[in-house]
Amino acid sequence: MKAQNVPLFEALESRALLSVNAIALPNNTQGALIHQAEALAKYPWADGRNESIVIIDVGVDYNHPALGGGFGGSHKVVDGFDFIKNTADPIPKANSGLSSPDNHGTFMAGIAASSGYDFNGQHYVGVAPNANLIALRTGSLPAQVQAALQWVVSHRLRYNIVAVNLMGTGVSGYRRELRQLDDAGVFVGSPASNIFSASTPLNVDPAAVSPHLYFTGASDNFNSIVTTSQRGPYLDFLAPGDQIVGPSYDPSTGSETIESLGGAYTSPTSPQIVGAAAVIKNIDPAFTPDTIADILTRSGDPIFDPNSGLTYHRLNLLAAMDAAIQLTVLSPNRAMGPWPRSGTPFSVSSAITIQAEDFDSGGEGLAYHKPTPADIGPYTYRHSSMGIFSDSNAQGGATIGGMETGEWVSYSVQVPVAGNYLIQPRLSTNGGQIRVQIGSRILKGIKLKSTGMAYAVVNAGTANLQSGNQILKVYIDRSSGSAMKLDSVTLSKR
Repeated sequence: MKAQNVPLFEALESRALLSVNAIALPNNTQGALIHQAEALAKYPWADGRNESIVIIDVGVDYNHPALGGGFGGSHKVVDGFDFIKNTADPIPKANSGLSSPDNHGTFMAGIAASSGYDFNGQHYVGVAPNANLIALRTGSLPAQVQAALQWVVSHRLRYNIVAVNLMGTGVSGYRRELRQLDDAGVFVGSPASNIFSASTPLNVDPAAVSPHLYFTGASDNFNSIVTTSQRGPYLDFLAPGDQIVGPSYDPSTGSETIESLGGAYTSPTSPQIVGAAAVIKNIDPAFTPDTIADILTRSGDPIFDPNSGLTYHRLNLLAAMDAAIQLTVLSPNRAMGPWPRSGTPFSVSSAITIQAEDFDSGGEGLAYHKPTPADIGPYTYRHSSMGIFSDSNAQGGATIGGMETGEWVSYSVQVPVAGNYLIQPRLSTNGGQIRVQIGSRILKGIKLKSTGMAYAVVNAGTANLQSGNQILKVYIDRSSGSAMKLDSVTLSKR
């Protein structure tokens, strides 16, 4: 992205705890598009307080008045490190020669968590204005980014790090760290690139994809996706990216200003999503990254893209917080186990078919277990390590693919009337064995015959169920390689 009088951005705060009243409501266009003022007014306590957001970028000017005016201790920028110079000072350096300009990280930090700044008569605050910031300075070398992510893993508990904004898109050198953070409940976001064109559409490099990293594209001020914003099956969300205003720093002169972008770009979109993840974690610290992604997608404002034929969802902060509150109210004990993705268990009544891809929220070890994460897979339906793939032969148009021995997946169901229920998974396999558990009842394992490329319905057995909420789990006891695909599970009263 490009700020006025600032080089083109890459394609791809003394802090005493602020009182709620110290945060003036924003009155600007970028905040209006995500309903930021309404969200902050309705949920003034969900503002990132007692949490930290990490900015992995080319450095952050912690002396900027919009970012607290200091470093460490009780300041907004509580800590940081420079992994380029190997020093404890993460402030941007003049003429660094990096692919992003020197003000990039400062701008991103302000969008995510500034406590307030003014420009042309309008007031702005970060999406999580009461959050702490941590600045980790890196270049484009994977080893530097990996070291920064390892720092986050090591310091997560000390600073209650809940979200990371990551510059750059190549993840092959640090997949392990991304999964560690995901497993620990830390949301990691990154901007999509600014390289889309109709002649080279959907050119996302698979090396840049991980189920533990969430990509955000840019919408303009007219409810369309920005022309150059990357899109396709790996894009998770949209956020405003047109004429965004934020804090800027020129290390060659020491100038600290507030500037407006000279166009529309993806870089400032990711810190909006990362800030939203932080305030959602304020509502419920037990929410996992995949649950946060579900909330953001389901509550977002839909924008159809004629180039890809896909509908993306732009951040609606008020609707997201409403959805998070509703999920918390409906599932008060979800921290002890999985919880329904929609907030409401599937009601069995006489019969119901549950699509496999609609498994519970809660993440690895709670809603599912996948020993080998599915790092590559289109996320148009849902972003998850389980590996969700589009499939025209699947009943719902998607399937859980590549299932291997030792995996399981869970679904929350509500049984209105006690009785005997037949359970029938629909799957494609080269052979193996599956097992179904519902409540405390574990049904006998079923040996499978090869179905070739087709799907087949399997009778897993009949269970006598009491009325009330139950957890249905499908276990893969043995799979022939990774060829098994689960399409759906049907429960019907006998």
